[in-house]
Amino acid sequence: MAKGFTRARRLRSALADLRQHLGTAPAKFTLDVVEEFEDLVRDFDPTPPSHRRIMLRGGTTHLYSHLSELALMLEGLAFFAHLVDRLAFRGANDAVRDACDPLVRDAAKLVSDIIGTADDRPADLHAVASPDDVLRFLDRRGLEYSAAKVVLGDSVDDENGVFGLASITIAKAIDAPAAPVLRTVVSIALMQGFKRVEWSRLVNDVEANL
Repeated sequence: MAKGFTRARRLRSALADLRQHLGTAPAKFTLDVVEEFEDLVRDFDPTPPSHRRIMLRGGTTHLYSHLSELALMLEGLAFFAHLVDRLAFRGANDAVRDACDPLVRDAAKLVSDIIGTADDRPADLHAVASPDDVLRFLDRRGLEYSAAKVVLGDSVDDENGVFGLASITIAKAIDAPAAPVLRTVVSIALMQGFKRVEWSRLVNDVEANL
């Protein structure tokens, strides 16, 4: 009996760790993209940024951005949710995926709450008003990313890898100047988010305690 309680406690801890990172990774991705892009874009486009920032790092000089942080956060969640879904795939056994699904729903609610209360919401995000709307967006992106054969391709531009396909998809979806620069910045930020968190270990910890 004690062993069962210990395992259940470990499972709760593993799920809590994964929930935390799914909740914070999209915001960190957004900050990485905005800060790097705004440092670079001034050399390509003199147009002043129009999006008032809703997230700021200490010491930043970029109070406005050319990019919508809300759109980036939604795209970031779609990528990391798909990454977890891939890592949780176990053939005919859906137990790990089933355990991770509520965590994605929690993250979707968090992002929908942020989008829903923001004053500076782009017109194309007006349709994303509820957690279910966010989940439908994640499903749509997940289907697109499932076309990639592997997580990491041969290069950042390799669409056979999820990273390459996602960087292309996100850069196209975000309305911004200097699109090739944005694609590179997005690719680097996705990789930083991947390396910052031990995603495989987190998913394996969930599986080990089911």
